Amino acid sequence: MFMRPSGRHSGVAQALMDLALSSMRTDGYDAVWLETAPMLVDAQRLYNRLGFQHLTGDAQRMPESISVEYQRSL
Repeated sequence: MFMRPSGRHSGVAQALMDLALSSMRTDGYDAVWLETAPMLVDAQRLYNRLGFQHLTGDAQRMPESISVEYQRSL
């Protein structure tokens, strides 16, 4: 998922994530895994607010990392 800068901080991304998580629960999934780029700090804040657990090393300490991984139970 990508939000244009003009759509950020409007609640749209959270609403889309809430809908996706709800659909996954309805479909019988018990966990979800995702990844994002280290420079997408706003996305990482959203995932943290939604209860995702950070799985990889800190992007600030590992600037060579090409992805940041998260997981959460449904």
